[in-house]
Amino acid sequence: MAIVGWNRGTVVEVNFTGILVMKILWALLPTTLIALNAGELFAQEKFAGEFNGNLQIGKTHSHVFYFGKESGDTLVYFFETQSPVGKKIISICKRNKPCMGKAQLQIVKPIPKGIPESTSGTYKIISVSQVNGKR
Repeated sequence: MAIVGWNRGTVVEVNFTGILVMKILWALLPTTLIALNAGELFAQEKFAGEFNGNLQIGKTHSHVFYFGKESGDTLVYFFETQSPVGKKIISICKRNKPCMGKAQLQIVKPIPKGIPESTSGTYKIISVSQVNGKR
């Protein structure tokens, strides 16, 4: 449906079907964004990787914090302190000392309270196959 109108000597045609479609799409936008975000949350795949940085131990969650001296990038690898993964890492690495290893990692959103924000990535350590640390 279109209506022709007069505007200062110019004929203006308004397409109400297009406006209606835009209003419907605009109304569905929040639902679509929520669905896309939920899809991202459910697509938290595990992958093999390495972690490296200084160990910080917390009550519920601990993390290995990496700071790139040249780039200034930061990476955070976190785990539950009392989990089997946490107990293995803490038994080998010492607080505030370098800790590294090979692990199954997962990108998780949102990150737990107390875990610092990172500029390049925050990963949950799901399992470890190798851990090395300086005591």
